[in-house]
Amino acid sequence: MLPQPPADEPTSEEIPPFFRIGPLTLVLGSFCIYGTLVLLAEALQWRDLKDGIKSGMPLAILATILIAPLQFLIAFACMSRKRRGNWRTLLVIFPALLVSLLSIYQISTLYPHERRARNQLASFLQGPVPPSVRNLDLDYRGDAFGGTRWLISFDLSPADWDSISKYPPFESSALHAASGRAWGHEGGVFFAIEFDSAARRCRYTITSD
Repeated sequence: MLPQPPADEPTSEEIPPFFRIGPLTLVLGSFCIYGTLVLLAEALQWRDLKDGIKSGMPLAILATILIAPLQFLIAFACMSRKRRGNWRTLLVIFPALLVSLLSIYQISTLYPHERRARNQLASFLQGPVPPSVRNLDLDYRGDAFGGTRWLISFDLSPADWDSISKYPPFESSALHAASGRAWGHEGGVFFAIEFDSAARRCRYTITSD
């Protein structure tokens, strides 16, 4: 029997195993990743994780409806058994990668908890957060398809209460600030804030339809 030639040595142009993965595996695998991240980005905003997961499920489903057909379309256009390569694989997973990165960024803004509460308070006050604000607590309920409710509780001095009650969201009720209550609305967003002078603590509720 004649000797056989040695097997070909792998070359630098050989496609790495990851980039030989089929389009169906790419789409399903990326779905598991971005679907989980979208779900977490919504669920972790809630104090009650179960309610957050219920709220996040429709978002994860919507993301799948939008992204999976696009990935299959890209795969159909540029991939086959004989056409595999780095750029083709990356092109198929790019939409899922973009959504995953956005979800990771959103999750990163939720921590630490007090920083998130302070940022939300500054946004809803439409003015600087007074220096006496301490011990912030935030409770969020809502989703992308319905109404939302934010409740921010924090310690506050009486002097800073006088300042806050004159901020833009409460201009329409500034005359009632001495009673420890102020309110207002802007478009479909309603603001209501209460100040307990004895406990020196505020409860700020923001709701939207």
